[in-house]
Amino acid sequence: MIFSKPRNQALLLFLAAALATTLTYLSKDKQDLEKQVAREIAENTIVNFHQNFALSTKVLSAKSQAFCINPNETTLKATQAQWRLAMSDWQAVKIINFGPIKVNNLSWRLQFWPDKKNLVGRKIKSLLKSKDVIDHAKLEESSVVIQGLSALEYLLFDRTGAKLSHYQTNEGETRQCALLQTVASLTQQTAEHLSSSWQAKDEYLSVFVNTATITPETNMADIATGTPPLTQLIESILVNLETLKNDKLGAPLGLKSASGKTNAFLAEAWRSQHSLALASANLSSVRQLLVNGELLGLTDFLIADDHQALASRLLMQIDAIQTTLNTVDRPMAEAINHDESRAALSKAHTDLAALISTLKRDIPIAMNITLGFNDNDGD
Repeated sequence: MIFSKPRNQALLLFLAAALATTLTYLSKDKQDLEKQVAREIAENTIVNFHQNFALSTKVLSAKSQAFCINPNETTLKATQAQWRLAMSDWQAVKIINFGPIKVNNLSWRLQFWPDKKNLVGRKIKSLLKSKDVIDHAKLEESSVVIQGLSALEYLLFDRTGAKLSHYQTNEGETRQCALLQTVASLTQQTAEHLSSSWQAKDEYLSVFVNTATITPETNMADIATGTPPLTQLIESILVNLETLKNDKLGAPLGLKSASGKTNAFLAEAWRSQHSLALASANLSSVRQLLVNGELLGLTDFLIADDHQALASRLLMQIDAIQTTLNTVDRPMAEAINHDESRAALSKAHTDLAALISTLKRDIPIAMNITLGFNDNDGD
């Protein structure tokens, strides 16, 4: 991939600034530097990811309530727009697949996907037709399929299930709106729990940074793996990137099926036609974790250990994929069956494989670390 001159200059300026920053830490013990980098990533980027998600789901819950008070095209579109924002913020949070999100199956409660059998649609239609009570307590005890952002996508975007008329009838006011508001409120509650858990510095954040020994009463064995923090972060990024390659792009492109046929219904957000925007947001969040703004990030750690070229290559690979995705100007459902757009998505898929290879092979050698087994590895 050939970058424009301004982009090359920006990257060089970033690397120069990063090198100047990290020179200060060269005399530090490598383990101490790793802890500092991990702490700054956690306190800055990881905490910000969770705060943004908590805020966007709070607004989504409020807009869902406002829509049900006055269901019309304007309030529906406002709620749909807020769902898109919350779903984009979730793309950042889901990268951090360790810590509080591992407790009580919270990731699945926030998003049920892949959903190859359309369980979301089927379960929601069944619930709406039933006479079961719809409230927080009932929903929390129910299947994860009817919870979270996936359920909200169905209720806000499905061609048949989200018709405005469903919310404007007497029956809709008692069932459909009750479910929409309850799911949105519960999603907000979960997002706020995750955010507050990461901000409690004596809990998850401290354990992540120090790989501390956990006593049974702390109930944090899910994060206390003994794995060094940056290794754990890289493993988490790898899981995310492989999901992006295999499921978000590969599945709808038909690269995971024996027939090789494209399938728009395997895309992450086919009902809202927001799948490509989410893929882009996901990749952008990975970059933020690596760079960590003005504070120390993984790229700074590499530079401090005399791996400037590798740090540069990582960012250039991510930027190249992002540039390719940005050339696709149509929804996934159309793009996978349009020659030029499909070619761009296939290139992004191939380039993601190269990025994953860099993280799996070159990074462990440079950092002298061993990565754990990844269930998402392979096609």
